Amino acid sequence: METVFALGRDPELSLLEIASCLKAWGITPKVLGFDKRTALLELPAGFDLHDFFHELGGSLKACQVIWRGKPNEFRAEKLREFMDRQYFDRKMLYGISDYRPEGTRENEGRKIAEFAGNFFKGGKIKAVLKKPKIHSEEKTRSTAINPSDCISWKLTNPGIEFVLSQAGNEFVVSRTIECFDPHEFLELDNKMPFREKLESISVRLARIMVNLARANGGKKLLDPFCGTGTMLIEGMRHGCEAIGIELSQEKCGKCERNLKWAKEKFGFASKTKVSCSDCTAISDFLKRGDFDFVATEPYMGPLIAKPLSESEAKRTAFQLEKTYFGLFRELKKTLPKKGLVSIVLPAIPYYDKLGHGEIPVSDKAWRENGFELHNELNELTPKALPYDYMAKKSRIKRRILVLELRN
Repeated sequence: METVFALGRDPELSLLEIASCLKAWGITPKVLGFDKRTALLELPAGFDLHDFFHELGGSLKACQVIWRGKPNEFRAEKLREFMDRQYFDRKMLYGISDYRPEGTRENEGRKIAEFAGNFFKGGKIKAVLKKPKIHSEEKTRSTAINPSDCISWKLTNPGIEFVLSQAGNEFVVSRTIECFDPHEFLELDNKMPFREKLESISVRLARIMVNLARANGGKKLLDPFCGTGTMLIEGMRHGCEAIGIELSQEKCGKCERNLKWAKEKFGFASKTKVSCSDCTAISDFLKRGDFDFVATEPYMGPLIAKPLSESEAKRTAFQLEKTYFGLFRELKKTLPKKGLVSIVLPAIPYYDKLGHGEIPVSDKAWRENGFELHNELNELTPKALPYDYMAKKSRIKRRILVLELRN
């Protein structure tokens, strides 16, 4: 089953998440093509794309391939056989999204729009073509319909959205069948009883981090900096047992109440355990086999109220390195061999009279404790990790790593 994934704002990270999630499902990823906005994958026949897609946090759409081949061989008429097999309501909307790189777009989109319009007219279907909206900031029209509009216009059903993309030298036409719903994340962000807005990881990034560590039902997740429990809730969504460690007694209480809320709201049946303790003392109460993988955003340093000087940024990074070294020393004792750690480490920004820049936390903490980078798609995207991720309204650049404990 050939499927196009429209990737989010961090394309390589989105593709790594897809590959990791497939591995968790026992499937070896087969990528047929990848560019900066889409990826074409071969999935097994009968694959449950609906459930799979809604486990992801970094993809916008999943699309069924209708046609692919050399661009000069495409004719809009080639879509007729597909269209003849579909059932359409008498009133509907349709749209076209073009994810191809600039400079490769010809007039295929216009031809498909004309063909579809004539097809619907011939079938006495009142169909209205919806176009991508204008970017409010850039004042330019996007070439692709955003997920919110795709959902509100019902372009997966009963409407239809044609997606144009590129895979290597081939032109691909597909139809959107699954779409990212931003309201799902907003509900979690806004309705969770306790959220530390300035300190908590976003729900979207937490879901990506859990997937990068190959979460699946029956496994045990450890978050040694669990805060108010966002990462643990995403683990529970996968059916994982959730184990959290948090130094603050107050946050431990909030985390436990958030986990209880999630169980009641979503019907999660996972076991949970939250301990008020230090991440550098994990081996005092957990042993190897008590958890299977780690997904965490650790303490990132004090909130930056005003710009730091270079010397202040170096001092902050050095203090964090000591904490992280203690964490990895403990994980070396307790994580199963070949176990994965999905972690966010900071790069501390500085601004002074001599200039500006950032001080990344050294990789000494994990390298000297027997960990190495783990990239599910090393041949395709060898430099994808560490992945620099800049959250909106954040001063600190996050560096996402997936690490594996060596034998």
